[in-house]
Amino acid sequence: MPKLKNRFLLQARLGLAFNESGSADGPLYPAYMTTLYASRRYNSQNKILAGIDYSYHTSAYAFYRNNEIHRGHEAANSWRTALFIGHEWLFGRMAVIAQWGFYLREPIHDESFYQKIGYHYYLVRQEKGPLKELFLGILLKTHLSTAELVEYGVGVGF
Repeated sequence: MPKLKNRFLLQARLGLAFNESGSADGPLYPAYMTTLYASRRYNSQNKILAGIDYSYHTSAYAFYRNNEIHRGHEAANSWRTALFIGHEWLFGRMAVIAQWGFYLREPIHDESFYQKIGYHYYLVRQEKGPLKELFLGILLKTHLSTAELVEYGVGVGF
């Protein structure tokens, strides 16, 4: 891969995950993720990240509906928002990403922070043109030692 300039990028990632609710082999509920962040490349092989995570959890929606909590407002109470920082180590077209965040709005459980670790595979990494990066990603989201979900996504950088 060519040496990349140290620069700021505006990035976005869309993801889909499935949450298992209740006991093992229980029902699977989709969770929809949107992430917007700024990144700064340095040494051509590293990036620091900072941004916001938004996720909508249909498992929370189903829980609220089944238990008549937030009657009439179940969907409005089934999302989470978080601020995060992270680091990405670039190895050619592959990258390892680590992310640490804290919730601004977390109505579903009692956690206050989370971690994500995973990989990005870059389909496009270039310096010219409006689209600087295009990648596929897989991230494991945890709360300390408890895994919540695996996110599959696609992202872009401008």
